Amino acid sequence: MPFFSNEKAIYAFFILFSLVLCWQKGPKVLLISVMALLLVLISDFVCGRVAKPAFGRKRPYCAQGEVYIRQGERYLLLKKPLPQRRCLSFPSCHASNVACAATVFSRLAPGLTPVFWGFALLVGYSRIYLGAHYPFDVLAGYLVGSIIGFLGSLYFFRER
Repeated sequence: MPFFSNEKAIYAFFILFSLVLCWQKGPKVLLISVMALLLVLISDFVCGRVAKPAFGRKRPYCAQGEVYIRQGERYLLLKKPLPQRRCLSFPSCHASNVACAATVFSRLAPGLTPVFWGFALLVGYSRIYLGAHYPFDVLAGYLVGSIIGFLGSLYFFRER
């Protein structure tokens, strides 16, 4: 599960598909990939800078004890909540960002929609599994990212 929460792995996944789609459909796909990246940045901003401070919900390991967290290569059981400055949980930015990218890429290559959303589901599940989010945080992140991805791609594909 740590692999699916790794931001480098997430970006590598979508960059790989950008290159494959560019090879299959031509260089115009590169422009759509850049647009997808810009939409992900917007999604990340809305999620991390607007929604999280507005809701103020703490991550599971900051709000309660008896929670496992991953530290290095092993899991530790926290007996009491872990005090941290950056501990906001709702909504999940990982889920928001992958949902945004999956929405855009699904519009570009509808036949690969199960691959994009399957990957997004794995990322969301990994956030819950690793103790970083509650399930509703991930669902809310999917909603935020999907809306931003849909509206952005709707505008872009109509203009194109």
